[in-house]
Amino acid sequence: MGSSNNNFLILSGAVLAVVLIGAGFYFLSASAGPEDDRSKMTAFDILRTQSLKSEGKCAFCGTLGTNHEHADFKVYLNNEAINFNNPAYFVKSSYVHVESGENPAETGNVIHIHARNRPLWFFFESIGMSFKESCFGFNSQLYCSNSGNKLRLFVNGVENSQLGNYVPKNLDKILVSYGEDSDIGEQLQSITSYSARTALGD
Repeated sequence: MGSSNNNFLILSGAVLAVVLIGAGFYFLSASAGPEDDRSKMTAFDILRTQSLKSEGKCAFCGTLGTNHEHADFKVYLNNEAINFNNPAYFVKSSYVHVESGENPAETGNVIHIHARNRPLWFFFESIGMSFKESCFGFNSQLYCSNSGNKLRLFVNGVENSQLGNYVPKNLDKILVSYGEDSDIGEQLQSITSYSARTALGD
């Protein structure tokens, strides 16, 4: 009788272990989410996403196609606007990008968002710039906040302390501004409103 009980306990333990292991694999697979279609990803997307996942920093990155939103934006460095109407910047990431459009005035003024949880720094990094902490990188030069100049982010007219970590949302009006701490009303007014029109036609 004792031997039968021991065999039963061993068998029960083995079954329980298999169930727990299977549940663990299911949980990990479900939490990882579907893989992106690499054929639709840019070289930047593949390399950068792989590095983020290996560092454990991309657990909640949205996969390609989980979003389709638009946001208007402007970047001013020392009161000079960067012109994003440049093929060198077009669709460097399939997740979030600027692209050429039918309306030349719209091109370079709208960020197209095709995945959840992609912050501004990811977009700017895809086009060879950087936006991390209190510095913005452009043309091999860093523009960092100091005693005389300040790097600021405004979203829909309100200053936002998240800076490069901010995740753009549909119909946002985004301003990145570096320079003397002065009135930036004209910069805010220069932000277009094409994202609403793009959302209707795209």
